Formats: sequence, structure tokens, C-alpha cells
Amino acid sequence: MKSMTGFAETKKEFDGFTVNIVIKSINGKYLDASVKIDENFQSLENDIISLVKTKVKRGRVSLFVSIEFDTSKYPVKVNYEKVRPILEQIEKLQKEFPSFDFNAPLNVFLSSNNGFLENQLTEDLKEKVKKGIFETINYILEPFNESRKQEGEFLKEDFIKRLNQIEILVDSIEKERKGFFEKQLERYRKLIHGLVKEGDENRIMIEAGILADKLDISEELTRLKSHVSVFRETMNEEEKAIGKKLDFILQEMIRETNTIGSKGKDKEISKWVIELKTEIEKIREQVQNIE
Repeated sequence: MKSMTGFAETKKEFDGFTVNIVIKSINGKYLDASVKIDENFQSLENDIISLVKTKVKRGRVSLFVSIEFDTSKYPVKVNYEKVRPILEQIEKLQKEFPSFDFNAPLNVFLSSNNGFLENQLTEDLKEKVKKGIFETINYILEPFNESRKQEGEFLKEDFIKRLNQIEILVDSIEKERKGFFEKQLERYRKLIHGLVKEGDENRIMIEAGILADKLDISEELTRLKSHVSVFRETMNEEEKAIGKKLDFILQEMIRETNTIGSKGKDKEISKWVIELKTEIEKIREQVQNIE
């Protein structure tokens, strides 16, 4: 069982360049992956997303890829097409407002983020970098999924505790309700006896049975226990996206609990029903984070 929340980062060195990758994810109804990468390799975005989809099923995944080149092996050059218009604008501002100093600091142009300086990328080097990027992504997806699995195991421990409490509450309701149906049947038999013709015992028993059945919660308790069992089994399914299935099971548990509450007609049972709903809702809040 994996959480949809995860994080991993790595740096992998190759011949003449280093690939840096950060990957993180948060909750999402479906799989929504985005990639931020150097403009020289933006054509790889779809292939990168396809690779992520083979390892991640749900969540909003953000991947940040940056490349550092060994300048002693691959020297940089100035991109005059980007620098020239900036400098021209600075010069115009200086002439228009001579009392102000519009000289740009050198670090603006030396920054690797603005594209003023760039490496001389040959087709051969591009191909090497592409291979390095995919090798690094394949590598980082393992610790990334491991972080999501660890978070999932933490949530699983919490679910187990709450499921145990739910089972205790169900057992308490069953004990409180033991013999209830028979008692109600006899009660309604006596009430109805005076309303029907004397000797019509079958009519009395039918009417009494119908009324008592409206208060019988044995089937709801049985289904609720079954849902808890299925929830436990589903949590142990490996390499599957189980979040939606778990959420559906919890919806059914809420449905049965509401029916128990409406048919219970008992102060003590009403108290346990509130506790049941509280435990189920707490699980459901956390299930929204399960892949």
C-alpha cells in the first residue's frame, strides 16, 4: 500500500555532465505528471511522463530535471541573440534617465538560469545527455516509490488500529442486541392481539414479524463485519492502486452504520454508532492519500 505523497532527489555524474533530479508528489484523483527541464531537452517531456506512468498510478507528480556541464570539457558561449536586446534596452534607459545607474551586474549574465550562457551542444552530446536523463529517472523512481510505501505503511498501522476499534464496537452492539428480535416479536404480538379477530394467530405473527423486522439490524452488522474483512484484505494487495477501492468500501461501511443507527432505537447503540462513524470517517480522510 502506497501513499500518494512522496519525495526523492538524486545527482548522477556522467562523462562531462551531471544530471540532477528532484521528484515529489501530492494527492490527486488521477495521475497528473509534470516535468520542468532545460529547454534544450523539452522534447523529452512526454517520454519522461510515460516512464513515470509505468511506476506511479495516482497523484500529482512534479519532476525537476537540471543538467550541469563540466565547462573544462564543454566550454560555454554567450548567446548573443538573448543578450543583445537586453543590453540595448539598458542603454536606452541610461540615455533617457541619465541620473540613474542602469548598469546590469555581471552575475545577471553569468547566471545559468537566464540562458545568456549556454553549452555548445552537439548532436552526439545531446544523445549522451538524453540517455543520462532516463538512466537517472529510472534510478530515482525506486527511492521515490519507497518513500511513498513507507508513508503508506504508517497509514496502514493507523487503519489497523481503527479497524480493530470498529470490530470492538460491532461486537458490543451485537451483544446489546442479543435476543432483541425475539423480544420485539413477542411485544408486537401482544400489541396486535387485541386489534385482530380472536384466534387469528397467523395474522398476528405475520404483522408482528413485519414490525419487528423493521428493527432487526443483524444483517447490517454482518455486512459491516464483512466490509471490515474486505478492507483488511485490500490493504495487503501488492503493486496495485487500491485507494479508490478502499474509499468505496468505506462508503458501504458508512451506509450500513447509518442504517444501524436508524433501526437501532436504543440509547446505548446510538452512542456506539456515533463512535463507529467517527472511526470510519477518520479512516476515510486518510484514504484520500492512498494511491
